[in-house]
Amino acid sequence: MKKFLSVLTAAICMTACTFSLVACGDTTPEHSHAWSQTYEKNETHHWHNCTAGGCTITDNSQKNGYAPHDFTNGNCVCGKEKPVEEMKFDEFIAEHMNDAKNFVEDFIRDDVVQDKEVKSESWSISPTTENTKIGGVSILYTYDVNETDRAIELANVTLSSPVSINKIVDGEVSKSDIKMNIDRKTVFEFDAKENYDNQDITNALYAAENKTSDMKLIAETEAKFDSDKAYNYVIAKNGKIDTYKVEVRKGDGSKENIIENFQNGRKTESTNTGSYSMNGTNIENIGYKYEEIESENPGPGPIDPDKPPVEVTVSDAEILALLNDKVTLEAAKGVLNSSWEINDTNVKDATWYVTKDGDNVKGASGVCNCNDCYRRRFIT
Repeated sequence: MKKFLSVLTAAICMTACTFSLVACGDTTPEHSHAWSQTYEKNETHHWHNCTAGGCTITDNSQKNGYAPHDFTNGNCVCGKEKPVEEMKFDEFIAEHMNDAKNFVEDFIRDDVVQDKEVKSESWSISPTTENTKIGGVSILYTYDVNETDRAIELANVTLSSPVSINKIVDGEVSKSDIKMNIDRKTVFEFDAKENYDNQDITNALYAAENKTSDMKLIAETEAKFDSDKAYNYVIAKNGKIDTYKVEVRKGDGSKENIIENFQNGRKTESTNTGSYSMNGTNIENIGYKYEEIESENPGPGPIDPDKPPVEVTVSDAEILALLNDKVTLEAAKGVLNSSWEINDTNVKDATWYVTKDGDNVKGASGVCNCNDCYRRRFIT
């Protein structure tokens, strides 16, 4: 009996202990996530954060909706914009040549040539190392120094803030985007009239040197010996400009003798006097054309209205008729008040003084009556 009571007591104690353990265990409820409807994102992936308090997940890859951006249908569902593909330089040149030319015309050229009277020009552009921006421009141009003298100048432009090709194509470039440094060098100087008059010598020189060039120009210079003629000339090709000097036997000094001596090889070897390079790919080339410049042949000087010129007897009736019919009224308009009425009635009785060179009339001055001003006026 006592043994039975001992066993029962032990069982009761174990049961009591069991209930006691249950009553003293962890009663914290399990965490329930509440995933936000808003996406979070970085450069490569997106996800939803948990908005419930006490969430211990910090690794974004373990969060709801974690996935790489997908631009199949445009922008990603998370709002990440589809990356714009940067156009490469080769595609730009192949498919958007007009945009390239407009960029140079609108933003570079005027700062380079300034107010010079340009006779020819060639443009080239070059990309940066990433091949998606324009980092440099070169302009080779010929301009007027004075009435007959010309100079060829090379301007290499460095863009301190390279310009995106995409912005050029999309028309989003503004003048404020352009910050440039310009390095100018005078490459060659020549006389335009001499080059026009001596094209056959130029052709003989280049043929004798067996060289081709985008522009053929010469400039006579000092020869080492009195028996020779010396010329500087230029070779411009594929974005490279070289200048040379060559001497040729002049013979009797006639053009025919000089050409003959070039053809027969009576010349020195050419000496390179300078080398220059344009940057990048050529996009525009407006070549130099020989200029026909007339020799100066001044007419009569200005007329002193209080002292008429010495009268020259005009014996040719046709010249006198031409002056009276075609010149008098037009000449009068240049000296009379523009508010006056100028016609055959008000302007008449012209006397002409003609300057001649042999049988040629070089100029004419005249004096005529003007009814509106009540006196005779001199005209040229």
